[in-house]
Amino acid sequence: MSAPAQQEENLLTATDLRVSFGSGPLAREVVGGISFGVRPGECLAIVGQSGSGKSVTARTLLGLTGDGSQVSGRLNFDGQDLTTLTERQWRAIRGVRIGFILQDALVSLDSVRPVGREIAEPLRLHHYGRASDRHARVIELLRQVGVPEPEMRSRQLPGELSGGLRQRALIATAIALDPQLLIADEPTTALDVTIQAQILSLLEESKQRGRALIVISHDLAVVSRLADRVAVMRDGLIVEQGATADILGRIDPAVYERYLKAKDQGIGAQNLGLSLTERARLLEQVVAAAPQFAGGWAWLGQMRALVARGTERGAPFKRKRAEALEALDKAIVLDPQLPTPYIALTQLEPEGAFVCRWQHVVKSLQVAPDHADSLTLAGHFSFTVGWVGDALAYGRRAYELDPLHPMAAQGYASAVWACGDTDGARRLLLGFREKRSARNSRHASKYRRPSGSDTLNPVMPLGTSRAAAGRTMRFSRGSAVTVESRIK
Repeated sequence: MSAPAQQEENLLTATDLRVSFGSGPLAREVVGGISFGVRPGECLAIVGQSGSGKSVTARTLLGLTGDGSQVSGRLNFDGQDLTTLTERQWRAIRGVRIGFILQDALVSLDSVRPVGREIAEPLRLHHYGRASDRHARVIELLRQVGVPEPEMRSRQLPGELSGGLRQRALIATAIALDPQLLIADEPTTALDVTIQAQILSLLEESKQRGRALIVISHDLAVVSRLADRVAVMRDGLIVEQGATADILGRIDPAVYERYLKAKDQGIGAQNLGLSLTERARLLEQVVAAAPQFAGGWAWLGQMRALVARGTERGAPFKRKRAEALEALDKAIVLDPQLPTPYIALTQLEPEGAFVCRWQHVVKSLQVAPDHADSLTLAGHFSFTVGWVGDALAYGRRAYELDPLHPMAAQGYASAVWACGDTDGARRLLLGFREKRSARNSRHASKYRRPSGSDTLNPVMPLGTSRAAAGRTMRFSRGSAVTVESRIK
């Protein structure tokens, strides 16, 4: 089928879509010329790391980018160019022709209006029947999305509902008028497994009725169940697009390693707020969808190792340790040159087993001598035992390789401070903040600041007390300065 013929079948077609914020030298493009389409009865999933432009793209499809935004390109929806619409024309489309399931239920619902009135609002605005008809439709919708006691819940305020119930209320609002296109931004967030299955069945029924779906999700199990096609976003661009089986069956580590790391650490505009166990479950879904993806097994093993580390010694610890080792072994078999499994193995050794832990660090350096994470960990271990000269060398190299790596900057600044160069450590940390802020202001608060305005209290490597840091500095300052002069 030719591209023009396929585009004619699309309900929505985006062509060279660009979205930027600000003006002049402060303008920042967050969506950089993407093209995609979705047909009636089809689901397109948009996946990617946090901050890649997924949610901005979704809001652009409803004219909700806000003041100060510039949108260019073409958005053809059922023969109409959405980029030319006025706000009044948008209001005639939102809800009735294009529905939107927002991600943050806590701030998306009106806190002073009962849930039933919130759900009935699009029905009222688009003249759906009489008041009694709208009330009956609200109760029906709440029942469809799995809300128990819908009559009572419809009279409650959002603050009286759990996060899962609020999310279901948002879904009910979005599907109230059975729109032609439904855009769902993380539709199963905060829902337990049973309700997730019910919501996914509801969305599948919408597809069967010929409705088009665009789903934004980090849950690859949801994507594999719902989506016919997948578009992978990175840095405001679609870097990969195709059939779901093709995309999930051949995950590109260059794209997805960053995606996994972002989700694991909660970096970017969307901080998941997940526990270690929940993060491990997320990664289990990834390796289930892509069993040959070494990076997924490595990150799963690291999460399981952290879970085991926080478990009391005994049978539970042994079981969780064995689960972590199983995942890490698979990662090493799939990619022996991946340093992450060896870094994770340090978490499974007892605190006092320094030699064993150091051996894992050395192995990670052997397989990836220029890997910022390996060098940062080596610097941390060196600092902890008083090898400040080595810590300085490792930290410096890690920071050179990745000047936006928060732990690399932290470790390097700590070693510089331990050598007595307080001003140098201060300048390093301030320079790091400026670089991070220049790249993305949303990342500017993701690292800890030194406290106090006149004195520097550098952030020490994880697990190092200030008393230990003081002993390390006094023990090593002379030799460290000598090493610093040699490596300049």
